[in-house]
Amino acid sequence: MPSEMLRSRTFYFMFVAYFLGASSRIVGISYYKMHGQIWINNDHFLTNLGTAQVISEIPAMVIWGYVIDQIGVTSSLVIMYAGSALSLLAMYFSARLDRWLYFISAVLVCLIVNTYTCFSIATFKWFGNDFYTVDVAIVKSAATLGITGTTFVLDSLIVRFGHFFEFGLTASSCAVGLVIVVASFPRK
Repeated sequence: MPSEMLRSRTFYFMFVAYFLGASSRIVGISYYKMHGQIWINNDHFLTNLGTAQVISEIPAMVIWGYVIDQIGVTSSLVIMYAGSALSLLAMYFSARLDRWLYFISAVLVCLIVNTYTCFSIATFKWFGNDFYTVDVAIVKSAATLGITGTTFVLDSLIVRFGHFFEFGLTASSCAVGLVIVVASFPRK
């Protein structure tokens, strides 16, 4: 029952961790073009990059499903958050070096930061299937909050401090998500 889930400490840790993951996803998917235009003067190239990011969602869902089946939810989330932090930093620096390196690193962010698949499976494994749809909707409302709140905050931070601060802050939020996962999530 959803009320039982809301009484669980794991739910609140999931909510915060999902919020942090959704925030890092926003940077990788929404701000790739704004950041890329600073170093890459080819709008067609950056548009194709956005298309490649969307297409990468298909194998990402399959890959993460397989990884979770092999090593478990908590271990998979540890890999996802650590990989997210590293791939976001690589994305920031790669734009300065080479446009194809930027392309690869931006697509890699989409392959790694797959909060949707990971947290859907985590919700099922930790809270069962009786009220699965409602449970997932409640947990994923964090993503909506993350996306909405993060966009306004990141826009003002970019104007004030630049893209390095944006990517650094987001990578740091992945590190916090990693700590939450390691310290709080069940080892199932």
